[in-house]
Amino acid sequence: MNHWVEGDGVVGEVTLDERHEGLAGFAHGGALAALLDDVMGAVPRLNGLWAVTGRLQVRYRLPARLGQQCRVTASLAAIVGSRVEIVGAIDGPQGVIAEADATFVRVEADYMSAG
Repeated sequence: MNHWVEGDGVVGEVTLDERHEGLAGFAHGGALAALLDDVMGAVPRLNGLWAVTGRLQVRYRLPARLGQQCRVTASLAAIVGSRVEIVGAIDGPQGVIAEADATFVRVEADYMSAG
């Protein structure tokens, strides 16, 4: 999924397909969570921080049919010490499919290149 900076947040667009399938014809909740984590994970870098997912809570609102285009959005809610709080959502043609809030944990930049 491609994502980009828009305003003070990050936005991505994806057309759900068979790679995202759970129940026949619908996206799997885990695939939706992964899309949210991907876009939400770009928010710390937008704010000059390195961070990794510590907690991701997803609330599913509507089933997501395969073949529909969805918009995934994320923005910074707060920075509290080493925690970066982020909110996100997936919207489809019929409305809000899922909402999420996450805590990312700040790490040093060299942590990301350690192997």
